[in-house]
Amino acid sequence: MTLGTDFVTDRFATWWWIALAVGAVLLIAYARASVILRSLTRRFYVAGAYWEADDIGSLHVSGPGMKRLRASSGQFFMIRALSRGMWWQAHPYSLSSAPTDQGLRFTIKQLGEDSARMLRLPHGTRLLLEGPYGRFTVDQAEGRPVVLIAGGVGIAPIRALLEDCHPSQTPVVIVRVSKESHVAHRDELRRLVEARNGRLVVMAGPRAWFASKDPFQAEALRRVIPDIRSRDVFLCGPNALESAVISGMRKAGVPTARIHVESFGV
Repeated sequence: MTLGTDFVTDRFATWWWIALAVGAVLLIAYARASVILRSLTRRFYVAGAYWEADDIGSLHVSGPGMKRLRASSGQFFMIRALSRGMWWQAHPYSLSSAPTDQGLRFTIKQLGEDSARMLRLPHGTRLLLEGPYGRFTVDQAEGRPVVLIAGGVGIAPIRALLEDCHPSQTPVVIVRVSKESHVAHRDELRRLVEARNGRLVVMAGPRAWFASKDPFQAEALRRVIPDIRSRDVFLCGPNALESAVISGMRKAGVPTARIHVESFGV
């Protein structure tokens, strides 16, 4: 800027580009800081934490102003616990039930030290919530029948989506886990599926069992779900599961636009 001919001969251009650079930095800083500052004005706290299955637990969050969050089933929040050693970083967790005025529920898998500490937070611990984020919501199906597929802790947003499904959508819920004991919210899933004229399919077992006979091949999907072509698919799970399901669904005739994926790593 001090040597370029465009700036040496034109003072207006120099200040214009300086203003643009400063403005860009301020916008980025505001976008990040404002979210944290807003969350500081809302006193959310841990209302409880419970184990749901092997290495999977639920964190219940409560506090005033839940309506103002305008969250929907299937979305996620960045959660920052204001406790020693945890206040400096936020972690993304999906809602595992429809939000209410009383609070929110997040289902968390104990994958490391941070997630384990999150599930051990004492009642009343102050939390900062950033969000909601994401478009993984059942209204994308526009009332069409749906297939909800979860792998492991991917059951969190799938369980929440099921709550928003209408009985006319006859939801088929497929849960893929390595062990039966890894199925979280099993009783809730059964109750919600029955109330919505749907079906619950649990595929439990190590990957080696399914290597020779992939349950997500097109022919297998058509046998389990004869009207698969007319349905929207909502999927959340590990990358390997996502790839297998997407490939099988496309070959089974489901349009790509009707396959909705929530990345497992988010």
